[in-house]
Amino acid sequence: MRPTIFLLMGVVMAVFAGDHEKITVLRQGRDVLVRSAFSERQDIIIRSVRSGGNEHPNEAAWLVSKGSSLKDYEQGEKIHSGADELPAFFTGEHGILGGNHASSFARQITAPGHGLTESVLGAVLTSGAGKAFVIMKIVDADAFIVHPVGAKAGYPAFASLGQGDALSWPDGRQLQYEKITSTQLWPGTRITDDAFLVDGQTPLLDDGREVAGDFLEHRFVYDVVMPEALVDLVRRNPGQACDFRDPRLDILFSVETVFRYQPAGACTMDQTYRIRHSFSSLRCLGVMFMWSGTIAQQPRREFYIPKLKPFTTPPFGPEKVTYDCDFAGIYDLPAAMPVSFYITREQCLDPHDLPDRFVRISGDHQRRLGIALGYSLFAGCTAKANRGAEREAVYYLYSSQKMYPFGLQMNAPAAGDERRLLAFRQYFNPQREPDATSFLHHRQADADVVYLDFHKNLSDKTIVLPRHLAGRRFTILEKTPSLTLKSEDVISPAATILLSVTGNYGYVVLKID
Repeated sequence: MRPTIFLLMGVVMAVFAGDHEKITVLRQGRDVLVRSAFSERQDIIIRSVRSGGNEHPNEAAWLVSKGSSLKDYEQGEKIHSGADELPAFFTGEHGILGGNHASSFARQITAPGHGLTESVLGAVLTSGAGKAFVIMKIVDADAFIVHPVGAKAGYPAFASLGQGDALSWPDGRQLQYEKITSTQLWPGTRITDDAFLVDGQTPLLDDGREVAGDFLEHRFVYDVVMPEALVDLVRRNPGQACDFRDPRLDILFSVETVFRYQPAGACTMDQTYRIRHSFSSLRCLGVMFMWSGTIAQQPRREFYIPKLKPFTTPPFGPEKVTYDCDFAGIYDLPAAMPVSFYITREQCLDPHDLPDRFVRISGDHQRRLGIALGYSLFAGCTAKANRGAEREAVYYLYSSQKMYPFGLQMNAPAAGDERRLLAFRQYFNPQREPDATSFLHHRQADADVVYLDFHKNLSDKTIVLPRHLAGRRFTILEKTPSLTLKSEDVISPAATILLSVTGNYGYVVLKID
């Protein structure tokens, strides 16, 4: 493993060694602001905001000066722009659904001055290939949306419609149009529970007051509507504008998420997936991250994923470019990376011990900003004891450089099946402990977890943990042989642990009960 090329500097931030950290929250309609400490001089403010065709919660983040008004957060540095943070699901024949997505088999047909009214809703257009497409929405005076009819519920085999394809009305007249473009059939979900609770108990009111607490819980539950059921509803009610969230619509599966916003820019997502109708497959992104904002605009961007072997991507693009990737040794992320590649067990050091965290760090001559996504090593379906079961794909490398870590794959899920996935997302200050590649801590379920990753040799290094962990017992969830933990099984009264690293690489993950 190569040592980091950044100039590491700074001191342990005293703010993290104080009393138990708190967050401050403010509700603004359906959106919330969550403030916590980032460094000695700055706080981080995470904004959970409703966006997209499903009106689901996504997020953005700012760094602000300590002492500044929470309401003036937009005057700070927007380190993450957001807009695509709620995980979506790869669902076989249905494409990508849930989160911000709806059926991508929908098409918008532009026919300027088409003169159509709601009376045509539910009408069936036939393609030259003999496939049926139902008029679902009138967008405006120049455009409307159609969607193919599905054959078998759960396994619909939707037909595709492309630019230039002929379309005919029921009476045989050919539709005259200007263009056909891809779109999504929003909304594709219906929300059944949506509550913000301070410390998991007290409802957060939209009254302009800032409220302090240990954490903010957001309980968010939604159903993924079967696109073929929605098409059938519109067909059975011709000439009427139907409710795309009609409670009578059949659903594929439901997603229950308990977001827990915590100090130090952390948030866990405790998710339960309940299958309501049999279908071909479900691949779950328990957490994801839109690569945008100043975190993505720094001159240097490092990407660290433990437990992977070095590998070379297949050729991509007209130039057939390949990329030699060593994520465990820290990969320098190119400004542009036109790839579409699934990292699977084949790229893992141990096919039964898969990566559990995905870390990016950006800066110039020193590391400035960090983001970590990951899955629990002791709770839910990614627990280490499960040996990577139901998790064939580990990560999706894509040209947008969004972060797509996979946590679960269910093949042929049946009605009644249920899974739990515990994920986390955490912004962090790389200068809090400059000898570490990443230093994370937050609470997962009923335990605190500390992650420490190093890419340098260290001898008798003292790590200062949050004060509230002092005197508590811990267990080692996992550790490389190259890291020696010289502390006993109890955090010292000074909230410190002592360790050494050889071979220029090592990590340890602690569970503190």
